[in-house]
Amino acid sequence: RPLSLGLYEVDKGYVVPQASHPAYIPTMNALCKREDVQVLITGSEAELRAVSASRQKFSDIGVLPLINSLRVIELCMNKWETHQFLHEKGFHTPACVLLEDLSACAQVQRLPVVIKPAVGGGGSNLTFIAQDREELEFFAKYILKLGGLPMAQEYIGTPRDEYTVGVLTTFEGELVGSIA
Repeated sequence: RPLSLGLYEVDKGYVVPQASHPAYIPTMNALCKREDVQVLITGSEAELRAVSASRQKFSDIGVLPLINSLRVIELCMNKWETHQFLHEKGFHTPACVLLEDLSACAQVQRLPVVIKPAVGGGGSNLTFIAQDREELEFFAKYILKLGGLPMAQEYIGTPRDEYTVGVLTTFEGELVGSIA
């Protein structure tokens, strides 16, 4: 978008088609060639999917897409499936309930909870904290009304806490480093 802040915080900025547009990959490929790009790092969910699915087109011109495989991206874009995957692998995860309909709200054992779409959402978009049962049902109903599939996740920490985890490995799967 012409008014994106990122365009003005770099040496050279370009407005390209949206990642879902058929011209996105060819445009990015041409820009990588023109600017002698060696490593490509994406920013949005749509870009993650598009670039990962077209990884070979970038590799063919000597550009390293610094990105997970499409299989990993698809798993991690689905918060419910990510929760199940981690739980099955023995990780301690916050308690979660998939809210396929409002009756599932009764399965939530403790409040407050974080309510968010199980798939997509774009960061904090459509993410709410329900303090009581009335808010839980309200936010779940709202996400369902928009066509999303809400999930409730145990609220951990305090309003000032934020948790994130990052892991970097080599192409051979060896751990380079991690941050939590």
